[in-house]
Amino acid sequence: MSPLRFRAATLWCLGLMAGACAPKASEKTTYRVLTYSSMTGEKSLGAALEENFEKACRSSGPNLVCDLVLVPEDGDASLVATYLKKPESFDAILGLEALQVAQLRSKIAIASASLFAKGPHAFIVDTEQWKDTSKWPTSWKDLSKFPKSAFVQDPRVSSVGIGWIKAIFVERLLSLGNAKQITKKVFPSWSVSYSAFQKGGAPLVWSYQSSEAYHRCEEKTDRYRVLPLIEGYPTQEEFVVIPKRSASKESEILVSSVLSQEIQSQIPLKNWMWPALDTTPLPDCFKAVTPVKALTDLDTEQSSTQLRDWMDQWSL
Repeated sequence: MSPLRFRAATLWCLGLMAGACAPKASEKTTYRVLTYSSMTGEKSLGAALEENFEKACRSSGPNLVCDLVLVPEDGDASLVATYLKKPESFDAILGLEALQVAQLRSKIAIASASLFAKGPHAFIVDTEQWKDTSKWPTSWKDLSKFPKSAFVQDPRVSSVGIGWIKAIFVERLLSLGNAKQITKKVFPSWSVSYSAFQKGGAPLVWSYQSSEAYHRCEEKTDRYRVLPLIEGYPTQEEFVVIPKRSASKESEILVSSVLSQEIQSQIPLKNWMWPALDTTPLPDCFKAVTPVKALTDLDTEQSSTQLRDWMDQWSL
């Protein structure tokens, strides 16, 4: 081999070696978070979170993936079902209810589950349909005397519906028979049920205590109010969940962002829940909401193992 050809071959080999040894640019360009649809949108809490996360991420050092993308749940599927269908597509899940967290934990390893928002469920009453407050039921037993009075949600596809299941099977506020008796219709989602309620379809809808706050804050009306039942209501707790396979510096930043004072202070008026940090100041319209006793499931792991059976009992 001539010296010229030998030199060219050597350089070619060195080039191959350099290419093999050089660090490859990461194919990952976005940090993807699965969440429910109302968390996305221009003026949503998710939009504020994106800005907070990306700012914190970029100031935390080089080589981090700081482009946060919030992916809304897949149609009528629950967040758990959507994640399990394609777990490699998501780095975190935002908005899982406590029983859903336990449900997911039975399927995959979880690095962390951090509470970021909470609030009791409640029946919301349309005072135009049920004007005489003296005739409102004051207990769950009294409520059972009003058949076909309430809209509720399907717990198989709605976290609000899981709250309804909790009322029946966890807190035992009413029997399964009475629950079915007072139900006028079961809807696939909270938004559809609430829309039908506001159109006059039923005097009651299963929702959140904070729904009253929404009407007071946004619409300046007290037409839609919490039905104050003396036994109280089950509480929904929402978590940001980091699967173990996705644990990273970016995941730590996400949790810190969700629990930052900046984001926690926006939860009442953008997520319509109470912030996890009790020291967070509340808007005046939240302070005017009808108070209820908040009930919390003390054994979510046990409840999660029975959830499917409860859903089947309710759906039959």
